[in-house]
Amino acid sequence: MKSHLFFSIAIICWLSMRPIQAETAVEKYTRPIISFITETINNYFPGTFAEKENSEEEEILLPKIPEIKDKAMAIQERGDSKSPDDVALNAKSEEVEKYNYLFLADLFLAVKNREIREEEVASWMNVLGQKGTREGIYRALVLDSEYRGLEQIKGPVSTGAIEFTQDIFGKFLNMEVSSDAISQFNGHTVKRIVTENALEVIDALYAQSPDDFYNWYAVFSSDLAKAFADNMQGEIRKNSSKRIHREWVKEVPLQHAKAEVIIKLHMIYNKIM
Repeated sequence: MKSHLFFSIAIICWLSMRPIQAETAVEKYTRPIISFITETINNYFPGTFAEKENSEEEEILLPKIPEIKDKAMAIQERGDSKSPDDVALNAKSEEVEKYNYLFLADLFLAVKNREIREEEVASWMNVLGQKGTREGIYRALVLDSEYRGLEQIKGPVSTGAIEFTQDIFGKFLNMEVSSDAISQFNGHTVKRIVTENALEVIDALYAQSPDDFYNWYAVFSSDLAKAFADNMQGEIRKNSSKRIHREWVKEVPLQHAKAEVIIKLHMIYNKIM
């Protein structure tokens, strides 16, 4: 019985650490298996795993948000010989291409609120293949003429978007912003400004301590999942467990984590602005 139990635990751990993406056929058919295994474990050790999970959730707290410093200095100050983006996904080249395509599809839908075109896929896949960064692609998209046109559209920002912006700035970016200041811009400008500030904070947090960033990401993702699960695509994005999000972000390059923050923020603004 014990050997079966430990094998079951191993299966759950392996399945929970996979990269964020839309539900696959494998996930569809393994979900009942996970439920069965979890029930078996809880019956064998009643209360133990649930109590441990709750304890781990309570221990993941938002770190002190540092003052935003120059981005170019952030990684250097940590004293590492390599960038966190040198961390490689344990994936074959064809799997990396699949993840890159899914990223681009999500990014265009979130940032420009439209599907990516075939010629854009070829162009940006080439950039990623030549070591271009996900953050760099995002910044290129919000600086192009198409996005500038979106920012010039006149129209008020919704009350929900204003409140969400104040919440993000206050809790996760350690800044205060008035509703009047937000109302000066349209929704496309607001979501770009919020996202750019979030990326600055991420760099400063990672320079301060990778663990601080992991905790920040876990709380950030958990809060968004609790409030906006209906606006999320993918089971992990919808998951409100801080522990699950922390486990995921520890296993991926920093660029992948930044991409998730970018996509989540833009997806939510698209629904509420």
